[in-house]
Amino acid sequence: MMKRLKKTRGFKAINPKKNILKLSQIEKIFQDGEEINVASLVEKKIFRKSELKNGVKILAVGELKKKVTVGKDILVSESAVEAIKRAGGKVTEVEKSPKKEADKK
Repeated sequence: MMKRLKKTRGFKAINPKKNILKLSQIEKIFQDGEEINVASLVEKKIFRKSELKNGVKILAVGELKKKVTVGKDILVSESAVEAIKRAGGKVTEVEKSPKKEADKK
């Protein structure tokens, strides 16, 4: 039986990892008052369009002093939300579906 099994190596994650965007990268690349969304990330050549199928998440690595608006198609960590709001920016929250909230209870 062991000889008939397919030989596979490594492990492929069920849920692929999100692409990471740091606050320090936002500080360097974006201007004051700009909106950060999937289209702007592709336009500024931070990520390729094919890479964005897994999604993007902003992490609080570095410092942000510019006022930016984050679109709802991008995930943001809690500490990054605080840093963006401290700088005067806005984060549009993704609406949570009632089904997922009911599953948690």
